[in-house]
Amino acid sequence: MLNRSTPIAETSLRGLHPRSIDDAAEIRRLLERARENRCVFHRGLNTQVNLETAQLERIEIGELIFEAPNFGRDSRKQVFLNFSLEGRPYFFATTRTAPVEGGWLAVRIPEEIFYSERRDRLRRAPDTRAGDPHRVKLGFERGEAAEGFVADVSPGGLGLLVHRESVETSDVLLDLKFLDGAEAGSQARAQLRNWRPSAERPGWTRIGIVRTNAETIEPIEVEYWTAIMDGAAAAQEAEPVETHLDPAEPRVLRFPNRKGEEIVGLVDSWGDPRGATAVVIPNGWGQTKEALLPLARTIVATFRAAGEPICVVRFDGIRKRGESHNDPACRIPGREYLHFVFSQGAEDIEEVARFLRESSDFGVSSVVLVSFSAAAIEARKALARDRDGLIDAWISVVGSPDLQSMTRSISGGVDFALGYERGMRFGFQELLGVVVDIDRIAFDAAKNDMTFIEESRSDLAEIKIPISWYHGRYDAWVEFDRVRDVLSQGDASNRRLIVIPTGHRLGISRKAGAVFFRIATEVGRLVTGKELPPCKGSARELRKLGAKESERIPNLDPELKEFWRDYLIGRDRSFGSELLASGSAYRRMMETQASLLSLRPGDRLLDLGSGNGAFEIQLQRWPECPPALFVNSIDFVDEALRRARARLVREQSTTRELNVSFTIANLDFLHSQQSIPMKSGYFDGVIASFLLGYLDSPQLVLQEIHRLLRSGGRLVASSLCSDADISLLYVESVAEFRLGVAGSDLPGIEDAELSVVAQNFLNDAARILQLEELGMFRFWEAADLRDLVSNEGFSDVEVTTSLGVPPQALIVSATRP
Repeated sequence: MLNRSTPIAETSLRGLHPRSIDDAAEIRRLLERARENRCVFHRGLNTQVNLETAQLERIEIGELIFEAPNFGRDSRKQVFLNFSLEGRPYFFATTRTAPVEGGWLAVRIPEEIFYSERRDRLRRAPDTRAGDPHRVKLGFERGEAAEGFVADVSPGGLGLLVHRESVETSDVLLDLKFLDGAEAGSQARAQLRNWRPSAERPGWTRIGIVRTNAETIEPIEVEYWTAIMDGAAAAQEAEPVETHLDPAEPRVLRFPNRKGEEIVGLVDSWGDPRGATAVVIPNGWGQTKEALLPLARTIVATFRAAGEPICVVRFDGIRKRGESHNDPACRIPGREYLHFVFSQGAEDIEEVARFLRESSDFGVSSVVLVSFSAAAIEARKALARDRDGLIDAWISVVGSPDLQSMTRSISGGVDFALGYERGMRFGFQELLGVVVDIDRIAFDAAKNDMTFIEESRSDLAEIKIPISWYHGRYDAWVEFDRVRDVLSQGDASNRRLIVIPTGHRLGISRKAGAVFFRIATEVGRLVTGKELPPCKGSARELRKLGAKESERIPNLDPELKEFWRDYLIGRDRSFGSELLASGSAYRRMMETQASLLSLRPGDRLLDLGSGNGAFEIQLQRWPECPPALFVNSIDFVDEALRRARARLVREQSTTRELNVSFTIANLDFLHSQQSIPMKSGYFDGVIASFLLGYLDSPQLVLQEIHRLLRSGGRLVASSLCSDADISLLYVESVAEFRLGVAGSDLPGIEDAELSVVAQNFLNDAARILQLEELGMFRFWEAADLRDLVSNEGFSDVEVTTSLGVPPQALIVSATRP
């Protein structure tokens, strides 16, 4: 299996990396400007799921005083704050100097503030010989005009110096007249994207503009949902109406595209498709069509209950993972995406919609497109050039607004699009567990205007059909401001932007199911004009169908020991899962688990699946850790245990000593005769962090834990939640590491090197989620995990949540009677 990326030159990474301010005087001046401009600072979300905002009121000696009326009270001393000043975003970490009281927040002045140049496109100096303008005239909304001098040129945009003290808020429209150059005398419309006072020329302002065809731009209204379903539908979220469907497998659809390449899909339907509505769902990034079974059956169940015929087609894209056509060199597991390009995805959507309308077997009257994640890039291009009216409405779920921001988010911060435009070449790169040819994708995207946000704006301005866009509030892969930006282009009167309390990943969890109910009712609203009560297929039938469909998915046949070795100690054997474990959310979870063990001095503790020692490291640092603990750590990756031993040696020079022994063993028991070679009733506590979900037979290990614990001994085990979303955890961990506030015991690492390490770790973490989708791993809902432990004879079983906001893990604690 191909699962490695082409090395990226360090000089390339440094050229693309964000910058920072570390001069104390400059930091103070920046914050003074932020205070004078009444900038809004924001942290995250409080317990009422409202954005925590603050305004800087005073700057004292070494301290910042904020008015923060909706900051939640918590025990976190560290505070991360973001703000935007003069069109540029800033970010810093600091610590509280006092508890949040009476709506006021006091923190230390940060030692470093990070910022981005926001250079989404290659900029160059104007060249009059090439016809570039040197002077332009701008007409502002209040009627006055100002002459500007061109400082730099980018595709579709200009950087200007304007002789005036200030400019209106960003995103307004301007009249643009060219005074010289190849377009001298002509006029255009432009959108103001950013502005800031010129540091080199007092009294002048530096602004950035992009050309646009829009006559007006009004930001689209946003619907913020604190719950996925409201009102009468809220009860359905807890226990939706269940209806029995035909238990037969979906119909397999096969047809050739215009090039003779076969597209393969699955059809879930009810009633006569002729004259009915069709819902088209392309497969998501790295997924196959089989992963979309729960959504397809929810839509069918909802329409059937309303007496409306429906046809849902979920299909594999060409040159993607799945059953549709792929080139011979790309049919090996792990190589499926090597020849994939996004323009092909747009063509696939067009082909499927046309086939459903024109085929004598279907002949549908309307088509609703439902896309997930990266497929939004393909969808918006297909819709922008849909001159035949093949598609009547579009629902985008956790969609990416543009290719540049998507690849930048999921690559560890590497801006492949800007790098390619600058002449850099990247070769094969792994993005969320999928290996692609970045240069092939970048060339095709440039050819088809599918890379940058201004191309997304142009496409959205062309799309006239209704759009409903669901954005995950905790989705760290998708930038909300960019989503709102592109949806505001053109006629937004028939568009909805809905922010829902989810992350990026939606699959088989109860929360994902609730989102699917909402999608089903939205499809109904778009095609019938009325709300359809959400229904779901029989859970028993869905499980049976899911098992059958999983057999269709090509077996990736991962070598698990090698996979876990890469994950735990890094692909280059220098730095692995420590990236996540050093984050504050992970450290707090380890402390929570330690507390639930109810440890006493001299206790004997067994750590199953101990990896590279994350729990032992945190146990040593934990102020409440009792003395003289004996820990036996077991894992089947010997290199991880060696690293754990080395880390503990370094740690013990500065903290209390912990007595730890190490044992190599495979805990994935195949039959009940296997056991852990240790004495029954020997241990006072057993911890199994993120272990049970990776085992074929977790119940066999629980039986062994029951045997090894003394009467009254404690079990604490954890698992990722069903549909766990790693995006926010990953972004926060990398940010903490870059700011030097992570709890890592490892030597320092340069930013450029961190980007590579972060990208590799992220890809391995994404593989864990893919293996769950393939049925090799299992992550639970709280009730299912409680039942799993209770059924093996444990008492006092309780389940709590942890690992970030919203929590991405479950912790189950129990007692051996």
